[in-house]
Amino acid sequence: MLALQRQPARPEPYELRWRRDTTVLAANVMGRVIASAAAATELYRVDPVATRAGFRSELLSVDGVPSRGAAKIVELFPGSPLPGAGISLGESIIALQGRGFGSAQELVSRLHREHELGDAVILDVYDGRSVRRANVRLWNPGRRISQVSLGPLLQYRSSLSPESVSLDILDLWLFSVYSYSRSDAERSYSLFGLFNFSTGYGELTEEAR
Repeated sequence: MLALQRQPARPEPYELRWRRDTTVLAANVMGRVIASAAAATELYRVDPVATRAGFRSELLSVDGVPSRGAAKIVELFPGSPLPGAGISLGESIIALQGRGFGSAQELVSRLHREHELGDAVILDVYDGRSVRRANVRLWNPGRRISQVSLGPLLQYRSSLSPESVSLDILDLWLFSVYSYSRSDAERSYSLFGLFNFSTGYGELTEEAR
């Protein structure tokens, strides 16, 4: 790919070769320059935890008050507590706990700065015709054990990002009687530091020419 990027802007013919299992294939293609991508446009701001929703900033005229800041709901992610509180996609939130805000980012920041996961909050919601108040209990994923330590007898650690788990039994500094670790699909096992093996998915490799 780097070789293609270094070619001149005019159309050029190329021969591409690739391997499929034990078969090597070739094809002739004509390369041409594609116009550079336009500048990125912001779509919305995401609250991935408390409300599990995406919001876009907008200005509304509500009850005769012009230019009032609002956060329009443009995305609902699985597990969002908003539909359960009767709040739908396309509606706008104009206040949190009775206080307005200037942008979608301010709403997201206040949710995380002023409240804990699982808290009950009050949102003022505008559906294009009228304003109503909705009681929402913020999403709460619960808690999980991330680490257990019993001196040299047992060491357990887990992480969600990246998804991984490790377990050591009788860690004797130089080696563990039993050791297990998992990182995504890769798994490794060790007995007495002498017998080691790992499993995982196969992978594609690129051969240098």
